[in-house]
Formats: sequence, structure tokens, C-alpha cells
Amino acid sequence: MRQLLLDIEDQLAWGKEAIERLRSEGKWDETGAASFCALLRSCIDAAGGIGGEAAKTAKLPVRVRSFTTYQLPKQSQRDPAMGGTTLYRSSMGIKFDDPVRERLVSMMRVRQEEMTAAELLAAVIWLQKGMPWTFYRDLARHLWDEIRHALFGQAALEAEGYDWHSRPQYTSDYDVNIEKMPGTQYAWLSIGIEEGAMKRPGKVGEFEFCRDEAKHPLMAQFQDYDWADEVTHAAFGRTWTPELFGEDLGYIREVAKHELDHFWGEVRKAHEVAAAEGKV
Repeated sequence: MRQLLLDIEDQLAWGKEAIERLRSEGKWDETGAASFCALLRSCIDAAGGIGGEAAKTAKLPVRVRSFTTYQLPKQSQRDPAMGGTTLYRSSMGIKFDDPVRERLVSMMRVRQEEMTAAELLAAVIWLQKGMPWTFYRDLARHLWDEIRHALFGQAALEAEGYDWHSRPQYTSDYDVNIEKMPGTQYAWLSIGIEEGAMKRPGKVGEFEFCRDEAKHPLMAQFQDYDWADEVTHAAFGRTWTPELFGEDLGYIREVAKHELDHFWGEVRKAHEVAAAEGKV
């Protein structure tokens, strides 16, 4: 709690400094700021306070922007300044003479593109209704881990001087699975992908490669964390997919295998199209 309070104090100091800067430049809208603060306060009051434990107001806040029910997009979006999106992995587009270096950089890119897994988890959280609070807590943890993995890859690539922004971003985890039921989406990721990664060589092999062959301390550390996270994610999957399906794990593993076959088929198809167009 002490650390959280320090963070909040830093945020407040930054916010006050930003407001004073805007005021000095004549860009601060006092009326608009007051109106927005009143809207936030009405939302908090309607929710029963920050902790949800106070009395809730009967009057709901007036909508100011979201006039229609939010619909999840059918395709991932990326900053237009980046190299677009792709359903197959494009690595860094560099020919390496050293196979160890090639595998290492490819692994950095795989980590950097794990934002697509975070997007799929966000979709599961959004779409799946009526689960216990602990389900949403666990999946929020899972989602954050995937974002952190993407940060691992970004940090490693930038430390090596690679411009990952210029490359197409892999988005298949979300784009191929988004039309499926949320339980199927989660079984594909947690059981099909992540439980499967527990088998050798899998995640332990990735860690040992970075440590022993590539001798890259930063990626070895990142892969150590990645491996530990995947152990947790597989456990989440074994906990929650039986609840989502109302079936035992044996059945769910068969579902996950079926979904993996479909997924890799779609990825191969996209790669073949790109190859035929001379993009690979």
C-alpha cells in the first residue's frame, strides 16, 4: 500500500504540473474540466463509490459518447505508422548467417507480438458473462502477463538495435479466434498453446537455449519469467475451462487440439497466399 500511495502522489504531482502548464499556455478549459469531473463523480456515485460499498444513486449518468453497445472488432488494429498486421509471423525480415542468432531474434519477435494473446484474453473477459469474480481476476492477471511478455520482446529487440515498428505485427491469436465462443477461445490459448508449452522442449527449451547457446542474459531472464507465467496460465486453464464447458479436462483437451488444427491451418493458408503474392 505504501508503494501504491507513492505512485499516486507522483501521478497527482504530474497532473497538477500538466494543468498549470496548460493554464500558462491558455489551453486549459476550466468549464470543460469541471463538467468532466462532475461526470466522473456521478459515475462513481452510481457505482456505490470507488469500492462499490456505499449506497448507489438511483440516477444513472448521462451518456456523452457511448450511445451504442460496444462491439468487439473482428480484426486487430495497430498504429498506422507500423508495418500493418499479418496472420503469419514475419520475424525481422533479416537473413542471418548464424542460426543461433536467427533463432534468438525470432524468439524476441515472438515475445514482442504477444499483444495478440492479450487482445484475445480481453475478448474472453468482455464476452464471458456470469462467472465468479475470481475468474475475472485470474484472466486479468493472465492478460497482464501477456502484455508484459510483449514488453520483454520489445525491450530485447530495442536493446539489439532492431526497428520492430517497421515490421508487420502478428495478430492471429485474436483474428482467427474472435468469432468463436469465449470458452473455446480460452481453451485454445490456456490448454492448447500454454499447457502444450509445458512439454519439452517447450518453454524450458527456450530458456535453456537463451542461457546456454545464445548466452544472452537479458533474454534468458525474460524467458525464465515467461516460462513461470505459462505454468500459471496452464493452471488457470485447468481451473476454468471445465467451468466454462461443463466437461472434464479430457474433453477440453480434445477441443483444444481441434481448435489448434484449425488455427494452424488458417495461419498456413495466410502464409501461402502471401508467398504467392511475393510478400514472403
